[in-house]
Amino acid sequence: MSWRRIFCVVLLTWGGAFQVWAKHIVGGDFSMAATATRGRYVLTLNLYNDNVSADPATYETSIIVYIFRKSDNVRMNPPMGTRINRQSITSVVYENAKCAENRQLATSEIRYSSEISLDPAVYTDPQGYYIIWERCCRNDVISNIQKPGGTGIVFVLEFPAIVQNMVEFKNSSPDFKFPNGDYICANRPFSFDMGATDADGDELRYSLVTPLAGYTTTANGMTVGNGQSRSSYPEVRWAAGIGLANFIPGPRPPTISNRGVLSLTANQPGLYVFAILVEEFRNGVKIGAVRREFQLPVVDCGRAIPPPPSIFENDTITAIRTVSFCEGSSTEISTRTDPTLAYQWKKDGSNLANEKSAKLKVNQPGDYQVVVSLAKTCSVDTTSYVVKVTALKGPNARLTPTDTLRFCGGDTAIITATDSPTFRYEWFRDGSLLANQSRSTLRTTQAGSYSVQVRNSQQTLACPTRDTVLALLTTKPIANLTASKNNFCPYDSVQLQTDWPTGQTGLWLRDNTPLLAVNKAIVVKQAGVYRVTITNGQCATTSSPVVIKQNAGVVIQFDSLQPVCLEEQPLVVLGALPAGGSFSGKNVENGVFNARLRALACTPFSISTPTTKAAQLPKRGIWA
Repeated sequence: MSWRRIFCVVLLTWGGAFQVWAKHIVGGDFSMAATATRGRYVLTLNLYNDNVSADPATYETSIIVYIFRKSDNVRMNPPMGTRINRQSITSVVYENAKCAENRQLATSEIRYSSEISLDPAVYTDPQGYYIIWERCCRNDVISNIQKPGGTGIVFVLEFPAIVQNMVEFKNSSPDFKFPNGDYICANRPFSFDMGATDADGDELRYSLVTPLAGYTTTANGMTVGNGQSRSSYPEVRWAAGIGLANFIPGPRPPTISNRGVLSLTANQPGLYVFAILVEEFRNGVKIGAVRREFQLPVVDCGRAIPPPPSIFENDTITAIRTVSFCEGSSTEISTRTDPTLAYQWKKDGSNLANEKSAKLKVNQPGDYQVVVSLAKTCSVDTTSYVVKVTALKGPNARLTPTDTLRFCGGDTAIITATDSPTFRYEWFRDGSLLANQSRSTLRTTQAGSYSVQVRNSQQTLACPTRDTVLALLTTKPIANLTASKNNFCPYDSVQLQTDWPTGQTGLWLRDNTPLLAVNKAIVVKQAGVYRVTITNGQCATTSSPVVIKQNAGVVIQFDSLQPVCLEEQPLVVLGALPAGGSFSGKNVENGVFNARLRALACTPFSISTPTTKAAQLPKRGIWA
């Protein structure tokens, strides 16, 4: 339960009301987280407000804080301070619903947060710095301090120099946990978790300290701090008989553990304010500190006590203290259902919002408890023992490729899971189980979201590991190739033609050897098998082959020609091998040469015998 809840109970029970200024503020604390950028921090102030005494619509949208140097209390930020803005309002969850309802408990955390910049060249003082926010005033009904209605509130955060020995000193402050809604039942042991976490792993030390009153009072009329430099901040004045050792009186005085758990037993009803200091140490040296201030009411809860609850899993009849479920799935834990009881589930000590039934669906590991109280009257509540819930992992199995698989239309994509003889595989496409696919490798020609579920058959609780890959299909380009002719003679050529859209490229091949040509049309003068491969950046398509043949040259042998005389045989029939050719030339027609038209003179000659002289006769002839 949270201190905010208690505050509301006391306020309404005693009839007190917040009349002026900040009487709705019942606690708060600072935190400062380093970012990845040197000198940049997220500064946060958490204020815990009573929603009964103040309208959340009236809460400030921003507040102003001041930063000072510890060595001389000089203000570091601008005269107007540093403004941080309201980011969220979160309701506190109370364990005992009926008690909270009866006492009209309603508390919220108002978070103010902004990213600020601290100059590494300026914030170098070895003694460090502190941040202050002051506000007046407190509730009139606080029991353990004097004149509470006229006393201010101070929240403080101390942080180290951000550069030390000329080296960056990165640090985030301790961060207090979000508190549960709670109050103290008189004469009953009470504990309340006020622990903090530290992002840097620094050692945290807790102590109870006297709350600070500061300089905002009803007497001086200051409602908020003005950023004036101060050498110290006065503390509240404890009421008579009250001090730091017994700020909540009772047989067991307040103590705080080294984990920030406040423990006590109170015996006097009232509303009590107190403060917790958490200091952070690195290598044994204090480097920072944060204060959280709180109010807790002590009330008479009566004597009715619900029986201690037991916890079961999935409606079993045997109580459990441990539960295991497969990571990524869930289980259900429950306690016995009783209409006279009210329930509030807790995880790791924190109340779970809206978990007020006898059953709880669990999908995260942690320590779970259920708090049981009377449903129709305010009573002491009873908290169950802790049930430790663990999430079991499946086998270490992953898909290859690990993210997205791109493949081309017509191709087969291969997805492979980690292989093991003890693994069992189930494959899914777009969430639907693929039948008869139980191997570690899946082949597919379809696009989709593919996942595999792998279990280890040797484990008792065979938790699955699931991994997913997206398969994307890319359409292949079209590759067509045409030739002007498929045969050509020596000294001739052939034109090859293809086409591809803008953004695609082509590669010409002859007998599977790339050519230097890059145009969509080329002229070739060699025989061979020609193809073109067109690529769209991811997929490639090679055309069907086009075979280009070169015809052999014909060797022609002419018949020999005898000399002819024009007067005797002017027409000469031409002949050659191979047969079937055609003759052309001057005075050639239909394979016949007309020697007369040639009109060439023959050389005169004469014929004679040994016994007779023959007259020499002039002759005219031609030789081819």
